[in-house]
Amino acid sequence: MNAAFRNFIGAAVGCGVFVSRGSWAAEPEVARGALAEAQALFEGKEFAGAQARAIAALDLSIVVGTAEYRNALAAFNLAGKAAQAQMHYGQALEHFRSAAALTARERDAGEWAAQQWKIGEILGDLERYGEAETLLLSALRVYAGARGEEDPDVLRLREKWIEARDGQGQYAEAEAAYREVLAIQERVLAPQHPDCLTTRFALGWALHNAGRYVEAEAEHRAVLDLRGWVLGAEAEETLQSRLGVAEALDGQHRRTEAAAEFRAALAIQERVLGPEHRDTLSARHGLAMVLDHLGEHAKAEALNRDLVRIKERRIGPAHPSILATRNNLALTLERQGRAGEAEEEYRAILVLKDAELGADHPSTLITRSNLEVVLNSQGKYKEALKEGRAVLAAKERVLGRNHPITLITVDNLTYPLEALGRLAEARQMAKWAYEGGLLSLGADHPQEKRYEERWNALKLEGKDGK
Repeated sequence: MNAAFRNFIGAAVGCGVFVSRGSWAAEPEVARGALAEAQALFEGKEFAGAQARAIAALDLSIVVGTAEYRNALAAFNLAGKAAQAQMHYGQALEHFRSAAALTARERDAGEWAAQQWKIGEILGDLERYGEAETLLLSALRVYAGARGEEDPDVLRLREKWIEARDGQGQYAEAEAAYREVLAIQERVLAPQHPDCLTTRFALGWALHNAGRYVEAEAEHRAVLDLRGWVLGAEAEETLQSRLGVAEALDGQHRRTEAAAEFRAALAIQERVLGPEHRDTLSARHGLAMVLDHLGEHAKAEALNRDLVRIKERRIGPAHPSILATRNNLALTLERQGRAGEAEEEYRAILVLKDAELGADHPSTLITRSNLEVVLNSQGKYKEALKEGRAVLAAKERVLGRNHPITLITVDNLTYPLEALGRLAEARQMAKWAYEGGLLSLGADHPQEKRYEERWNALKLEGKDGK
């Protein structure tokens, strides 16, 4: 449905008028039957068929201002859920927005808020976290006002809103909010309830995003054990927790263990979920990253290129997921000494990330930091320094002075500064990385040990002829 017709329907609903397409007025049971068939296909995980059949129901008619408009609302929503399950996020967003146009806050606030929730979730899938936060907060206020702060749906919606905050780098705030929601859920529901486990899983990722990998691993392992007991070892959510454990292991530089965990999860996902399921692709993405860290660059490159081909076909060239895989591919090229190819790839990715996510999105900043490194490796020290300083300013503003991702850029800046003979500034940066790493990573973290070595080396450089 095009935007103009969607807006017309929204206006018509607000006025309480009747709009008909096709034959619903004469044969409403035909459209209802198509909708029932679409629902059955969806429940059978035939998502493409479900989406097509739901749209067919809409083509038969749309009726607004009468009880029948709810069938159109259900058809849009079913088409949206089916598109989402296929990772067709743009189509899902269009279907959910069409459904939202049939609602009106002043007529039925709960119905309106439910649609804002659905749209907010899709925007989160697209990593458009600022937009998602706004819609989810609007929906949350309606739900909480009608149902109270301890209603299970209110808590689920609040968890989604926190996720949008977490996605914008508000990690400490997200952690505190997740713990608050979890305390209510465990009291109202039960500690092993799936909703509690979903919140604990999200908490694990908030800890991971804050660079607290040991705590993240502990949280993911606890959720993994409970999900295995409650849902089964091969349930989709249980396998997601295994990926969380693998990512936390990688964050601690326990790469061999991480690779084993990714491979174990991937073997089950390919059999149970399918080779192109969203979570299966996430596992392959993580495995490629770990293989690259382990020095198996050719394998990592092949896996990343295969993922890019699949994702381009499934979700298009600009989705954040494919941009993350392209970023990893560029890293792999760089580690094989193909710096020119890597620079070209990073610059192409940044054009898309700036347009889709914005210049200050954490993912955009990571790619800019990688570009700085590859510029330095080619001897383009002044360009590297300029890029690094701009990235550092943005990371400090978005993530904080001592966030692990910020400290990577601080450490990176020591290299062009050293190459340009600006040793005092290089030492200052190295000291910052070392002292910040002690606070955020701890003395035993492998990355912190590297910062300490760099700091000690620069302290000696220039002394006694060194």
